[in-house]
Amino acid sequence: MLRSGFVVALYTLLSRILGMAREIFVSNLFGSGPVADSVNVAFKLPNLFRRIFAEGALASVFVPIFSSKLLESQKSAEKFASKVFWLLIITLICVILVMQYFMPELMIIMAPGFHGHPEKFDLTILLCRITMPYLLFISIASFIGGMLNSVGRFASFAFVPVLLNLAVIFGTMGLSHYMLDAIAISYSIILGGVLQVAFMIIAGKYANLHIRSTKGVVTPDKDINKLLRMMVPATISSGSAQISIFISQSIASFIPGAVSILSYAERIYQFPLSIIGTAFGTVLLPKLSKLYKTNDLAQIDKTQN
Repeated sequence: MLRSGFVVALYTLLSRILGMAREIFVSNLFGSGPVADSVNVAFKLPNLFRRIFAEGALASVFVPIFSSKLLESQKSAEKFASKVFWLLIITLICVILVMQYFMPELMIIMAPGFHGHPEKFDLTILLCRITMPYLLFISIASFIGGMLNSVGRFASFAFVPVLLNLAVIFGTMGLSHYMLDAIAISYSIILGGVLQVAFMIIAGKYANLHIRSTKGVVTPDKDINKLLRMMVPATISSGSAQISIFISQSIASFIPGAVSILSYAERIYQFPLSIIGTAFGTVLLPKLSKLYKTNDLAQIDKTQN
């Protein structure tokens, strides 16, 4: 467990260092002016929903069930994962399409302070429409990452944020020759998402984990119903934190540059939090899930302590 935690922490450290480099790159391009605010809102929007659909409610419910299924057989676990995967894809596509259509209305709620500045408001809508599909890519990558974590392969998903940070920096540098920097960085986020999905698919195949396409794959059954039932409290828990961020950003949008300044500050405090808390939380979840399935209370106690 300590070895796995160290591996996750090491890759998380690398991704956070590059995350800091990304923020320095962004702040160097845009400072804390109106364009910087628009860019930061566009980056935060898909990540806001990612924490609910991918790394929040779904992950906290899916990983324990998938881990317990692995104790029965890998075939049973993969069958369950395939059903959840296709259900997730269908849901995300619907969510993204609805949000693309209602993006102006969403921006009035998410960044009401921008509404009095037409150029800033319109740019934010454009950038958010470009970056919104990133939600689909990162959710797929996170889903496969949850499967890999369940079989004790933590390194791949811990490395994934590195690809996004590199794509944002070098993609923007390349694309900025052909378009505005703000638009270039938005497309670079999509490029990062594509790289993350490709990397996780390769990692999944290397670990001999498969997503299957079968008839009736999204037909509700006992396991899917259990997942959906358990996701209700998990979504409330995960969603409440995101609503808090949502409200904070709405308030900050009335103060010029505040969205950007807070984004840069967040990157600093996320640095130690991710390396310690997130790393060991990631390692503990699948391990404890399997122990609970075997009802080994003594070992559960020992592991948690």
